[in-house]
Amino acid sequence: MLYLPLEELSLLLGSENILLKSSDFGGSWEQIEGAIETPFMKINSLDEEKVIISSYYEVYLSFNGGNSFENFSFDTLRPNQQPIYNCFFANENEFYIIGKNSLFYRFIISENRFEKINIAGLNHDLLSFFIINNVGFIVGTNGLIMRNETITSTNEIPNLNSSTRIYPNPTSNYINIEFYEYSTYDVKVFNLQKMVKSQIFEGRSATISLENLNSGVYFVLIKSNKGVCVKKVIKL
Repeated sequence: MLYLPLEELSLLLGSENILLKSSDFGGSWEQIEGAIETPFMKINSLDEEKVIISSYYEVYLSFNGGNSFENFSFDTLRPNQQPIYNCFFANENEFYIIGKNSLFYRFIISENRFEKINIAGLNHDLLSFFIINNVGFIVGTNGLIMRNETITSTNEIPNLNSSTRIYPNPTSNYINIEFYEYSTYDVKVFNLQKMVKSQIFEGRSATISLENLNSGVYFVLIKSNKGVCVKKVIKL
């Protein structure tokens, strides 16, 4: 399993109960010792701090980028011990758990409680999920696909990734960045080994010189109070 929380282009890689973390886009890795004792199945992250991992029967939540985890056990809510197949964040205050025999729970972080979601007539195994434009889709057995426009948090402001434009790309000298709205933006440029540029901009646009950088692939990490996004740039 591989997940990209997007802080300094960090990566989380999991296998069984081994958790690895990279802060240089995979150039080097460190193992997070003793984070989770049991084999786990899925990793999901809302941002660079909140990480959720599910094992077959347990759920673990980290508020510090995976350095330590808290076990969220909810066995009393599922006496039949249905296996967990997937877990995912809907917003910064809620994550969902899906699994065998229509297992479907919401956890509200601020209230520290699980809430069972009942859907009349549903008796499928719930396997996976994806989100498009704040609409959640859950995929189950026998061709089941559930669509829910309230499973994710709604926001009338466009997603930072889709509303940010970088040009020219490819480029030989510089890049222009156009943002959706006036704000403060933390912009960092990485190659595959390390960060090579870091600047703070205030406004709706920015220009960054790449003139002194070698030709190749670079990643531009943009952070604001609206979120985080990563754009790939080719330097000629």
